[in-house]
Amino acid sequence: MVHAQTRDAVRGLLRGPAGAVTFLLVAVVGLSACGHSGDEGTGYLAKRADRIVFVEWTQAQGATSGAAHLNGSATLALIDTKKFNLLTDVASFTGTMQGSAVALALSKPLDASSSWSGTVSGELLTLSYTGTGGASVSLTLHSASQDDYNSAIASEQQALADLKSGKTAATTADKGKAGVDKWSAIVQKDLDKVAADAAAVTPAVGAVTSANDRADADKESARRLLAAGVKVTINTDDPGLMGIDLTHELKVARDALGFTTDDLRAVTSNAIEASFVPDEVKAGLRARHFGWVLGYEGLGEGFGEGEGFS
Repeated sequence: MVHAQTRDAVRGLLRGPAGAVTFLLVAVVGLSACGHSGDEGTGYLAKRADRIVFVEWTQAQGATSGAAHLNGSATLALIDTKKFNLLTDVASFTGTMQGSAVALALSKPLDASSSWSGTVSGELLTLSYTGTGGASVSLTLHSASQDDYNSAIASEQQALADLKSGKTAATTADKGKAGVDKWSAIVQKDLDKVAADAAAVTPAVGAVTSANDRADADKESARRLLAAGVKVTINTDDPGLMGIDLTHELKVARDALGFTTDDLRAVTSNAIEASFVPDEVKAGLRARHFGWVLGYEGLGEGFGEGEGFS
């Protein structure tokens, strides 16, 4: 508003030199700007670990009360680090500012509250309200622009994206580690069982070694028994445990105990005869797989001269 005194001054200066007119125009523009400063928006921003809040208002001086009337909006962005997103809501408000005290009445609840109040001091605004679940919420906001708010939102969105990416990588690594741990436990269990089995086998190995030593001391005893008509057989006992097979044992009988080809035929025939199978099966074994054994009864030759006995 330009007052009457200003108009009189303008009329006077218009009669003066051109420089005075230029000065007057600048002064009038300045006065006009001061007259509308109350219409400019005022913004405040708060950023916490769980939320971003932006409050912006314009104010007009009350005609009689002296309190400033506020009109604006409040934006609340809740940060969800579990779902990696921002939950944003906006509400318009009306309010008053009496001295430093501020009271805002929101058009709809934000964080379960439509009544926010606090104080303002220069570039600092403090607001409080009762939030979800009855919890008291206090906010400290600093003077800021809409661009500052947009920048804060963009920064938080990037942080959430990075967090999600990092958690995905960590989850994958954790699953990989869990798989390794699972199989490591299985392998360790197997190793423990092998160690227990080895401990149990050691006495048996000692007994076998002792028996072999005795056999070396009296290697003719088996042949003497065979010659005496005893049904001697050569066996592997437990091939999987001892790491031997029948071919190996027959070689030992030949090389260490002095068994002849006829002796080997005899013990093999004895083994077929002593087996717990029907006679027809024994006959089939002799005919299909052990034809050479028939040589023991004068029907075949050559045992001990073939592959595996050289």
